[in-house]
Amino acid sequence: MTCGIYCITNNINGKKYVGQSVCIEKRFEQHIYSQSNSEIHKAIEEFGVANFRFEVLIACSKNELDEQEVKFIRLLDSYENGYNKTRGGQHSVYNFEYDYRKYSELKEELKNKSDKIRSLKALEHVLRGKLNNLESKVDSLKEENDSLKTKNMLLEKKLKKDYDDIIRPLKSRISYLEKGAFTRLKNENKRLRAQNKEVHFENERLVCLCKEKQEISESNVFYQIMLEKSDKEEVIE
Repeated sequence: MTCGIYCITNNINGKKYVGQSVCIEKRFEQHIYSQSNSEIHKAIEEFGVANFRFEVLIACSKNELDEQEVKFIRLLDSYENGYNKTRGGQHSVYNFEYDYRKYSELKEELKNKSDKIRSLKALEHVLRGKLNNLESKVDSLKEENDSLKTKNMLLEKKLKKDYDDIIRPLKSRISYLEKGAFTRLKNENKRLRAQNKEVHFENERLVCLCKEKQEISESNVFYQIMLEKSDKEEVIE
């Protein structure tokens, strides 16, 4: 015979029942064949014995049964999410002790949560301050951006006006001067080409004159020679 704490687990939905007995083996049979109206017996009838697992959690002395039952019901959460209808223990002192421990745990958890909430609120306050600063900076940057856009528009208008008033007339003047200079250069080129033709013709005329002069000179030389020859013949006679 085993004295201790046992557990019955529903293999389909995972719900558990934790119990105590001075003879666990006999207690298993009672759960199977009993006609009790307890939640665990109703579940066994509904799902069938084959869908339940019976196991011994711990063997202990009779004096430890209540304390161990309370502990395992709490560990396996079979009171909140299982088939146990009490928090365990056959004497109210254990239930009171469990409830007091549960109350202390909940109180400590609540205190921790309150501290976390205060910390989160402080952090929220700091973050909200930073967010406000960022929003202020964003608004300032938007205003600065709008101011820059306005200045840019004014500058573009001024540049366009300066272009229309100064650059465009200057470009027209330059274009006019370039056209005039090109015309003058073209006319000068024509004049130089005409002058070059005149010089060419003059050179050809000079060449012809030089040739005529040379022919005349040669004729004079020939004539002089003939005169001298004639004079010599006269002297001989």
